[in-house]
Amino acid sequence: MDKKIIYFGDSFCAHPGTIPGTHQYVVKEAFPDHDVIVHGYGGASWFYSRYRMLNESGHFFAPENRKNITAMIFFHTDGYRINAKQLIYFHQLSKSSTTWFDGDFQDWAQEQWFTELTKDFSDIPTIHFHNFSSTLPRANLLSGMQFTTPLMSIAVGELTGTDDEIMAKLNENETRHNHLSAQNNTILGEFIVDAIKNYQTGKFPINLSKFNIVNPNGYKYPNPGFGTK
Repeated sequence: MDKKIIYFGDSFCAHPGTIPGTHQYVVKEAFPDHDVIVHGYGGASWFYSRYRMLNESGHFFAPENRKNITAMIFFHTDGYRINAKQLIYFHQLSKSSTTWFDGDFQDWAQEQWFTELTKDFSDIPTIHFHNFSSTLPRANLLSGMQFTTPLMSIAVGELTGTDDEIMAKLNENETRHNHLSAQNNTILGEFIVDAIKNYQTGKFPINLSKFNIVNPNGYKYPNPGFGTK
């Protein structure tokens, strides 16, 4: 297929469009004449996802092929994951190995990435989601269609328990695709389909009332008190 929809991000979009109950599947069903290409990797930094996307799908961005990209959908993770061409997690490193970590540099690097996106993909419809609130201060660097309600508001909003119990469900006990229930995956998929079909530039909130949310404190994450106990 010539037409493409390209996903980019972390575990909020880490499944192919062939798995029912995921937002990627909803998008694929809505655009059956498109290839839905997913560069989403669980726990990945934006740099790792960028490396994989440009290496594996870079030919789609050639001048003669760019017209075939209907939309690029970005799920922006926080800027504090290890920027490397390998998928490396902090818990895999010794304590001494993390002393080099520079938060100011990480902030600067993600700012350059957002600037690069605006410069290099201005001719392609881009739809941006912020997984965490930490990327919102850099939102003004992005162009395209941008949704400013952090997706963690939905992911945490599905869960009940103390803050610690919810964190365990989000990490070692996570069983949901894209950190969302099948119902909320479907709702988000329909939301993305509508954004592609009715694309317009600007910043927009996500209407959380359309999602199945049982925890009214989810929006507080990562500050204390996002649990229900």
